Amino acid sequence: MANRKKIILFLVEGSTDEQSLALPLEALYQDHLRLNMRITNGDITSRRGVTQQNAVKTVGNIIKNYAQQYKLRKEDFYQIIHIMDTDGFAVPDTKVQEDLSQMHPCYRENGILTCRPDKIRDRNHQKQMIISKLLSTHLIWGCSYQICYMSCNLEHVLHNCANVPDEEKNKLAKRFEKQYSSQNYEFIRFFQLAYPVNIPKEWSVSWSFISQGMNSLMRYSNLCLAFPQDG
Repeated sequence: MANRKKIILFLVEGSTDEQSLALPLEALYQDHLRLNMRITNGDITSRRGVTQQNAVKTVGNIIKNYAQQYKLRKEDFYQIIHIMDTDGFAVPDTKVQEDLSQMHPCYRENGILTCRPDKIRDRNHQKQMIISKLLSTHLIWGCSYQICYMSCNLEHVLHNCANVPDEEKNKLAKRFEKQYSSQNYEFIRFFQLAYPVNIPKEWSVSWSFISQGMNSLMRYSNLCLAFPQDG
């Protein structure tokens, strides 16, 4: 038991995140840590009832419930990495525009089209406040905690398509998993290339960049910052 590897726990929004990333990340970390994933059942930063005041507690409860389910202690965890979609959270309100033909938000590099612009603006304001709170939080339940982004969402980063129909997501996730599950170098390289160009590889800098202007609608990810240093 003394040599048991510590756990790096990835919190992800849904099953396609898990399908896409679990095996490639597990292969990447196998010499360092035990990798586990926990689905948060959607984006907690835009969830009804989650606020800037209770966001840390909400994430903490997810971690504690996971630990309780698998009979783990906080000492068993090395780090918590929370992956979330940006969904254009930081764009100006004027870039969220009404289009009655769009039943779901349509993400474009020059703005968001939606049949309910006020709802999306409110969602973005909520995401901004909660992300700001989580960014300033480095320990949750006594565990090291960092948040990563997929901009503007998982499918945008992995497949260069920001508006994938739900029925297509699982097929794309399986394709990515198959391509990268045993290809450590290619997986690392993929996310190195997804990192913003000419931006220092630092957590705070990467989030400052994605929070500016229209960047949270562009195709970027800072997940590579979570990779093992010798990976």
